[in-house]
Amino acid sequence: MKEAWIESMAKKSIFSSVKIVVVTLLVVKLIGFLKQAVIAAYFGTSGEIDKFLLVSEFMENLGAAIFSAISVTFLTMYIDTLVAKGKVESHKFISNVLLTLAPVVFVLMILFLLFANQISLVIAPGYKGDDSLVIAKYIRLFSITMLNMFIYYVSNAVLEAEKVFFPGKIVGVIRSVSVISAIVFFAHKLGISAILLGVITYYILETLFILIYMIKKTGFHLYKPKFDVNIRRLLKLSLPLFVSYGVVQIQSVVDKAIASGLPEGSVATLSYSGYLYNTIHSILIGGLCTVIFSYFSSYVAEKEDKLLLETLYKYIRILTLILGLISILFIGYSKDIVCIVYQRGAFNASSTANVSLALVAYSVGLIFIGIRDVLIRAHYAYNANKQAMINGMIGVAANIIMSICFSHLWGVVGIALATSLASVCVATLSCVTVKKNVTEFKITCLFAFFVKLGGVCAVAAIAIIATNHFLHINMIFVNLCVKALISSGIYIFALWIFRVKEAKDVWVMVLEKVGHSH
Repeated sequence: MKEAWIESMAKKSIFSSVKIVVVTLLVVKLIGFLKQAVIAAYFGTSGEIDKFLLVSEFMENLGAAIFSAISVTFLTMYIDTLVAKGKVESHKFISNVLLTLAPVVFVLMILFLLFANQISLVIAPGYKGDDSLVIAKYIRLFSITMLNMFIYYVSNAVLEAEKVFFPGKIVGVIRSVSVISAIVFFAHKLGISAILLGVITYYILETLFILIYMIKKTGFHLYKPKFDVNIRRLLKLSLPLFVSYGVVQIQSVVDKAIASGLPEGSVATLSYSGYLYNTIHSILIGGLCTVIFSYFSSYVAEKEDKLLLETLYKYIRILTLILGLISILFIGYSKDIVCIVYQRGAFNASSTANVSLALVAYSVGLIFIGIRDVLIRAHYAYNANKQAMINGMIGVAANIIMSICFSHLWGVVGIALATSLASVCVATLSCVTVKKNVTEFKITCLFAFFVKLGGVCAVAAIAIIATNHFLHINMIFVNLCVKALISSGIYIFALWIFRVKEAKDVWVMVLEKVGHSH
């Protein structure tokens, strides 16, 4: 059984899986841009949208913290069970997780319903009176989505363990279409509540879609639940991850709480700029890490430590090579990007200026976030969850301190900059702690690569400055595309001048896949 499963997994290359995930996420995010543009056009950076985004992002991030912790551990345990004991036992494990943990989720929902007023004071101390009551109302309404998120994360973890990545990413289309439709048809009657209607509709449709897909793919059916040793082990291993993700959520809560005390529109400014920054995180970093975590877990189960090390080096280089270009494009052309995506309707030039500055601050740490997330997946694959938790706690503590300090100096931009600098901290720590399991890993092996990449980025930065100064086409979209193409071309040419061989590796892989598709 084990040999047959390993052989079947070997037929699915990492590059093929990454390509599917990235292309899917690209489509999803393009539609997501339309969703964000519609929200910005209808509601701008008003105090009304501030309150909604504060609660929606808090509840979604909290759900992600809880259920990602479970799903990450669940995925590794599911693979171990499938390899060692076969499909029947793995299906029993899925059934146990779903049926024994669902009552816990119901209790969590009830707690949010009962203590919404108290929670609103914690996450939005800058709001008083009626504003605080609005926050509490949104918390109660969003609490019903917890069960949907639980089912999604467990079902999607099963699919990712089976190297099926498409369904878990395409659900973003359902979200965007649901929210856009709700705003266009009901915003004039319901106001901001139209977005809530779209989000709740999305969660219901998402749950049905992913659950049905998982059942059809695996042939899964329910078994009588029992709180056995595997459930206890799952909870024990998930606890450090939950603390780690929970600490990150505390960071997000603190950032939004600080922003709630800043001028009106500050929370929305963080949210809009964060969406652009998170788009790259989701498509490239998230897309790659989704795939390589599944493969890392398989390598650990197969005791292929050398293969894991080679994959770790390879994808750190490839990811940073791509993120280097994106970072300087975002920093150099931030105002143009924000203007094209958001500036219409209630979203004015002042909003564009604020969001573009926050986007620059977020983009500074993009490369380090990529390195951090790849290394964290290596920790998870070895079940070194406690160490990843400690690294995350240190990074969050640094983030909170810097957010408080920087917000007094630079407002929302200071909060975004603190997030970037905290990612540098966690990436550095992860380079050290990953050696406990991947003993031969040495970040110094990548030193020459990073020096070359720094030179390439410097050359491209000069090109960006020059195009901003000399190139002015009346149509802003065409202007941005031309400038970005020129700067990207110079970046690629600089890669050749500096003899960055990883660029050739990426190009060869792309050509091979194109060749095989014909």
